[in-house]
Amino acid sequence: MAHSSKEKSKALMQYICQKIPAEYSGRIKLNKICWFSEIETMYKTGHPLTGNTYIRQCFGPVVLNAHLMREELVREGKIQEITNDESGRKIYRYKALQEVEIEKIFSGEEISIIDGQIRKYLYIDAHGISDLSHDSIWASLEDSDEMPLDLYQFQPVYSNEQAASVKKYSEEKWQEDYANVCP
Repeated sequence: MAHSSKEKSKALMQYICQKIPAEYSGRIKLNKICWFSEIETMYKTGHPLTGNTYIRQCFGPVVLNAHLMREELVREGKIQEITNDESGRKIYRYKALQEVEIEKIFSGEEISIIDGQIRKYLYIDAHGISDLSHDSIWASLEDSDEMPLDLYQFQPVYSNEQAASVKKYSEEKWQEDYANVCP
């Protein structure tokens, strides 16, 4: 049975919430692990994981309508959204309430890629994982522009100088454009 892009994205989100303890979760981390799983699948297989559209946002790439999919997962009783007020701003954490039958949606190779991304980013905080998603393609786009997944078929090879330049640009852009908008 073929699954829609939306079904795949929701299953991916639910699976990530299932694998990551709530205290290490959050909106940004959930979005970025989805993103990194998507592009790692592109690198390794030449095709996207979900087939969904990702857009550029201030904290990095996000699946289009991610907030609506998370809300659906909450309404369906598949995940729980836990909010905490820390230092005057809300922090959203997620916990799976039901296990997703991931093997009915993704191949063994794809699940292995997802699990690898979860392990890789489990202990990285929201700011750190957001920074990692600010690559040269992200930097070349404006907020709400579509992230062109086809450009991620081949893993870019950056020199240390190029990587430092992208990181510096990302930090400057953050301060210039988003420090007040996306604290």
